[in-house]
Amino acid sequence: MNQSALKVMQSTIAVASYLAPSFCARLAFRQWFKTHRYNVPKREITWASTAKQISIPSEQGQLNALVWSGTGPKVVLVHGWNGRASQMGAFAKPLCEAGFEVVAIDLPGHGGSYGNTSSLPLSAQALSDVEQFLGPIHALVGHSFGGAVSLLAVSEGLQAKAVVTIGSPSKLEWLLDIYAEFLHLGPSAKRKLAGLLEDKYGPDVWQRCDFELTGPDLKANALIIHDSHDKEVPDYHADIIAKASSAHLLKTSGLGHTRILRNQNIMEEIVNFISAQKYS
Repeated sequence: MNQSALKVMQSTIAVASYLAPSFCARLAFRQWFKTHRYNVPKREITWASTAKQISIPSEQGQLNALVWSGTGPKVVLVHGWNGRASQMGAFAKPLCEAGFEVVAIDLPGHGGSYGNTSSLPLSAQALSDVEQFLGPIHALVGHSFGGAVSLLAVSEGLQAKAVVTIGSPSKLEWLLDIYAEFLHLGPSAKRKLAGLLEDKYGPDVWQRCDFELTGPDLKANALIIHDSHDKEVPDYHADIIAKASSAHLLKTSGLGHTRILRNQNIMEEIVNFISAQKYS
């Protein structure tokens, strides 16, 4: 959608959300969970070519995954919103060399996995299905939305010794605020949108997906990484998660939201952190 069309849509919804808040809330609800698949860059194709592609059964459908074989504990890589497993491919080689088996999954509605919609609760359940299929998971490494998914999955029972988040939001409520602001939803339409989310995932969805609240109960050791120049997710979210969970906090500068996934220093920090948990 070009900028002119986007502005027209936003202006239309801004007016309509006051005249027909219920209708606009339902429309926004349907759009919120829709995902989009984009072309895969050459570097990711190269990373994926060194992996084995497998299919993992889940409650809703088949999940696609890339596996870089190793003899050690499993590390599961979890991409961000509208991303894909191959986006995390730069971590495969250093983790394998450190003695891990590496699995990168396509979340529901992404990459080669089923569907064209996704959500935090649905994706967290998918991670639990991955654990059930593959066996014990030593560590999760999640980028952006994938980090939030990882934290939610662990808080709801997935067993892992370590969790690493990179540029991840701290709570679902913030995602609602950003989405409502983007669409120019009025207050009534926004409240109704929140109600639709509660109807689908339960009235406690806000508490379950608030990692400031669930952080004290996090049973995995955590490393929270965020760049101060992240334009997608402000870095104060890392402060919130790290403080609540007594996690290690690593701030970078100048790597942004996605370049951080290909930074050699970050890879080394993650490999060292995950490796240390073998003996904790």
